[in-house]
Amino acid sequence: MNTYGYVRVSSADQNADRQLSAMKQLAIPKTRIYKDKLSGKDFERPAYRNLVKKLKCDDLLYIMSIDRLGRNYEEIQNQWRMLTKEKGVDIVNKKNGGLRRWEYKIKKKPTGFYHLFEFKAEPFVVSELELQYRRDERIIRYLSVTLDKDAISYAEKRRTMGFGQKKEPKPEITFEIKHEPKREIKYEPVEKHVIEQTVEQIQENKEE
Repeated sequence: MNTYGYVRVSSADQNADRQLSAMKQLAIPKTRIYKDKLSGKDFERPAYRNLVKKLKCDDLLYIMSIDRLGRNYEEIQNQWRMLTKEKGVDIVNKKNGGLRRWEYKIKKKPTGFYHLFEFKAEPFVVSELELQYRRDERIIRYLSVTLDKDAISYAEKRRTMGFGQKKEPKPEITFEIKHEPKREIKYEPVEKHVIEQTVEQIQENKEE
């Protein structure tokens, strides 16, 4: 069984140091780390293609997050199925939980970084990993959990959901504004003597 790592950034000017540093912490040899600096719209990537050719049954593949594989939801599912079912490769999906504050201090530290590793392995591998965790001073707490078939199914859906899916269009909201019909104002001609009488009456009222 060999261990491999896959790193991807979307363009040449993006930095892959964070992913490479994580691979180094996992003690993956540099010769088995494959890196692409290409978009994840499809899987026509030189390094990824070479990696697939190298992978054999029971090999272990590390990726830092599922979106490093790609962005197309259907293609991710197809590739995942090909790697795990057809080639028999075990994929470790490492998810960073970020910096979080604890309810109480642990080793005088109020905060810590959380990481989630999902992988398939024999029990002795888990025991070996836990031994390494205890030896590593950077690891304050760890918890190993065995998933049943329902939990495994849920984890697979959670890993692949949300990447490359077409979002449903938001419902269009329309407004209808109704106006009252304009009223037509008719002007009728007034004789001159009527206007003069009205003006005289107004003046008389003022004098009073």
